[in-house]
Amino acid sequence: VIRDHGTVAALAGHLLATAPARPSATSQGEQPEGAAGAGATAAAVIGMACRFPGADTPDAFWDLLIDGHDAVVPVPDGRWDDAGAPPAASRKRWGALIDDPAGFDAEYFGIGEDEARALDPQARLFLELAHEALERAGYAGPLRRGRRIGVFAAVGESGYREVLDRASAAGSPLPGTLTGNLPSLVAARVSQCLDLDGPALAVDTACSSGLVALHLARRSLLEGECDLAVVGGVNLHLTSTGHRLLEEAQALSPTGRSRAFSADADGFVPGEGGAAIVLTRLDTALAADDAVLAVVRSTAVNNDGRSMSLMAPNPLRQREVIARAYEAAGVDPASVTYVEAHGTGTAVGDPIELRSLAHAFPVRPDGVERLLGSVKTNVGHLLNAAALPSLVKVVLALNHRRLPPSLHHTSPAPGLTTAGFSVVTEAREWTASGPLVAGVNAFGFGGTNAHAVLEQAPPRATHAPHRAPQVAPRAPYEGGEAGPHLLTLSARSAAGLREAAARLAAHLDGHPELDEGDVCLTASTSRDDGPHRLAVVADG
Repeated sequence: VIRDHGTVAALAGHLLATAPARPSATSQGEQPEGAAGAGATAAAVIGMACRFPGADTPDAFWDLLIDGHDAVVPVPDGRWDDAGAPPAASRKRWGALIDDPAGFDAEYFGIGEDEARALDPQARLFLELAHEALERAGYAGPLRRGRRIGVFAAVGESGYREVLDRASAAGSPLPGTLTGNLPSLVAARVSQCLDLDGPALAVDTACSSGLVALHLARRSLLEGECDLAVVGGVNLHLTSTGHRLLEEAQALSPTGRSRAFSADADGFVPGEGGAAIVLTRLDTALAADDAVLAVVRSTAVNNDGRSMSLMAPNPLRQREVIARAYEAAGVDPASVTYVEAHGTGTAVGDPIELRSLAHAFPVRPDGVERLLGSVKTNVGHLLNAAALPSLVKVVLALNHRRLPPSLHHTSPAPGLTTAGFSVVTEAREWTASGPLVAGVNAFGFGGTNAHAVLEQAPPRATHAPHRAPQVAPRAPYEGGEAGPHLLTLSARSAAGLREAAARLAAHLDGHPELDEGDVCLTASTSRDDGPHRLAVVADG
């Protein structure tokens, strides 16, 4: 109660039950965005790419989630050059780490060797993810020309400047160290490399950065600043500094397990990785016959204002941002059947989030508990990029109509049952009387809160091939036509061409339902052209 009411006057008003309710946007005369029609105010997710521990594609990430895999491992010896620095406590260090965080195909992006070495691996990873997401959406090739594409990157410090400083002290300074290691340039570098002329913003609101980036991208789309938006985030731990500071703050789990909303939760585990998603307006996507993976109905952002301390959560403001998101979308919170929580597994954060959820989502009249989960139990806490695995998880779950388990949940945390929520502990079907609707929470430790409302994609036509819209109108391809069809691939190098062919073959093996004509059309229009080329006649 004290946390909910930060002043004596506010507390007295609560106790006397006389404090007037804050008027909503609608009562002040503003129309909620959902009243104008979802197609004009919603954004469509039309492409995704990801690199998470144990999963370097969305399909692999879904397998990791639905199988209930925990990617957390002990930090291996030699992972950090400064591993000799003593930890804050004499205990094992844990992390959800990606393989080869410095790996990068610099030649593909026309970046020289020295510039690539000076470039923060977070910037390298985000560039690759943004390009791959555009490929998956069908807009990495010529079809992106003539469209304003914005880039919105959630990013913080990786520690790479420390690595370069040590290298420089050893007598090997690299040119480009300054520009290669400014988080503010991560989004701009994507725009420069891919020749994108929409807004390019780096977002840093701590743990809520990813959802704030989504919010800004959606607003930019609706205001006509861009036609497409790449939204993403990356987080790497390239030295032990961040880990050591989190240890000193007693934020980390000494047991190496994230136990979100469990009575024995003891902290979080740092995670690495990143993701990028491509958005466009829903009405634009439907008119262009893009393959819509999910719909972002609404987003909302606010700040805690004055709370008990800079890093102390404010449940009143958390519940307000949730309520505003549904009001703006014109969506009844009662229709929400699942919430992907911020869920850090900490003794302070989880109970406050539960109180916020309890107020924002009143107990259902049918008595059925809403479902709750946290992807941090699978891949750790990605800090500035923490919302990205949450978003990718929910988009995948909406597509599969299944909910993956949240791991390491034993006895419920205090307040879980009274909040009307139940943690998903086993994979289960996701059902609802109407379209599936989910909420996604993200709260930054500086007080910036964000919430997103996601909905399953609207049904497509009987046969709508997965292709990007054409720059010039042409007769539509009618799926299922008999062959032959021409499959073309290209790359900047022979090795890259072989890798692209192998990836496509693996994808087709995993998706036998795909129409070969659709595949050939997408392959020929969605990728950049390179000097190394391959053509195959598919005689269907």
